[in-house]
Amino acid sequence: MIAAPHDYIIYAVMRVYDPVNNQTIELLTNNFSCTTETTSSLFKQRWQIEIFFEELKQH
Repeated sequence: MIAAPHDYIIYAVMRVYDPVNNQTIELLTNNFSCTTETTSSLFKQRWQIEIFFEELKQH
């Protein structure tokens, strides 16, 4: 969806601490019904899928 200049899209910025890499990750979402833990888990799962498909393209 492309927003017209007069339309507004509201997002939430969620900050999640990654103890493995000792860093804070900022996630941008428009889903306000999920907790930060659920959202970060979904992002992590999606990232694993992205990595998988990137590896498939390289072979």
